[in-house]
Amino acid sequence: MTIDYSYAFEHGKHTLARVGVEGEDEENLRFIEKIKDQFFDKCGFAQDKEFNEQVTLRVRDIAVSCGVLDLSDRRQMFAFHNFCPAGLHFYRCSSVEKMVSALSFLNLLWFVDDLLDDKHLTAEESQNMIRSVCFCFDAKETPESTDSYTSSNISRYASAVRDRLLIHMGREWVEEFSESYRKYATSSLKETVHKKNCFSIEKYMKLRMYTSAVFPCQKLLSMLYDFKYENCPEINRARFLSNRIVSFTNDIFSFEKEYNSNSANLIKLLMIERNLPLSGAVGFCVDLINQDISELIKIEDGLDGDICSWKTKFLTGLKVMIQGNSMWSRGTKRYCTPTSPFIELRERYYSHIE
Repeated sequence: MTIDYSYAFEHGKHTLARVGVEGEDEENLRFIEKIKDQFFDKCGFAQDKEFNEQVTLRVRDIAVSCGVLDLSDRRQMFAFHNFCPAGLHFYRCSSVEKMVSALSFLNLLWFVDDLLDDKHLTAEESQNMIRSVCFCFDAKETPESTDSYTSSNISRYASAVRDRLLIHMGREWVEEFSESYRKYATSSLKETVHKKNCFSIEKYMKLRMYTSAVFPCQKLLSMLYDFKYENCPEINRARFLSNRIVSFTNDIFSFEKEYNSNSANLIKLLMIERNLPLSGAVGFCVDLINQDISELIKIEDGLDGDICSWKTKFLTGLKVMIQGNSMWSRGTKRYCTPTSPFIELRERYYSHIE
């Protein structure tokens, strides 16, 4: 019997119902090997334990010194040690100092999301927090209020991240980076405030390009790999495609987590709006991701082939982010759980996530 899942509307809310269909077992809920995102030999992602520990310890110490990470908080430390290694997969072959700066920013994303999701802030408190964090990145702005967040731990941490970026890049670059972060933050706030409302599939897919935070993470590539990004139509398109690939791959891996937290997710919307079973919604996402990967490869094939050009460095960085995101996602307890509807993620949990 083939196992699948569908949404049912019971007692005024949507619930996930397990259903059985005649046929084979759970092969229809496998998706990892169907996504064609293995661009490089996996040995290229081999982790240097000493390097990783050095970077992670430095990132941890910055967060602790600003008061956003409490070493005695077991839940926080568990989340930190699950999330922090993500950046060690997204970015490769850069210096310790630059990786500390990049991963400190990635952790800022997590700390802000944690506050928005778990602290039950009012809409006004959420807006004030986002405003104060954005202010820390952009010295041209002035706070619109004297709320408590302007001197909070999260603002101090945002200022520390900005100062780290200024070690490597000029103020103009940091101001451009702050605008990319601002778009992410305001979009995330919009999603948080309206997450109980129904997003249409089209609106969600557009908003997801910003709530995933992939765009600011892409901007870090020029810092990590020493090149200047220039406005270029085919590279702009590559940025968009790689964003969708990472964002909607994440929506598959995080389906269980976001279903349980009532967060917006493309899989959920497809199941509700189009009445698709889980396997059908995943199939839609996998097809979309693979189409975008094919187009991304065509863009790369059309480049001049100069491995030292900024375009080649950028495309290579995008592909590393895509594959690294997938490798991290399939190996983290954040997604690999004993209750996942996906057999592959349950198998990885029970095999101690090899």
